[in-house]
Amino acid sequence: MKTATGHLYLHHAQLIDGTGSPAIPDAVVLATDGRIMYAGPRTGAPPIPQGAKVIDAKGGTILPGLVEAHFHATYFNVLELQDLDIKYPVEYVSLLSSVNAKLALECGYT
Repeated sequence: MKTATGHLYLHHAQLIDGTGSPAIPDAVVLATDGRIMYAGPRTGAPPIPQGAKVIDAKGGTILPGLVEAHFHATYFNVLELQDLDIKYPVEYVSLLSSVNAKLALECGYT
């Protein structure tokens, strides 16, 4: 998978840090080369780096990534309970589950 490069500066959003602390209004998140360098109140935030992609997230909320704790990579096109039965050769379902797992990772699930 690709790793982000450069600077990303999000500001004017509410920040939920996932620790149970109250949300931080008017927060800033700075990421450099895919790593979060700062996340907190605008007061005390570093300046916007030269060449940074700046996103004004006013009215939005920033929160940590979410974990998919229960995932069935072999399930697809499930509309009814009967659709959960494996109706295809196990080799096909195995290949499909690899594709579905890759898609889940690319969507940000860990």
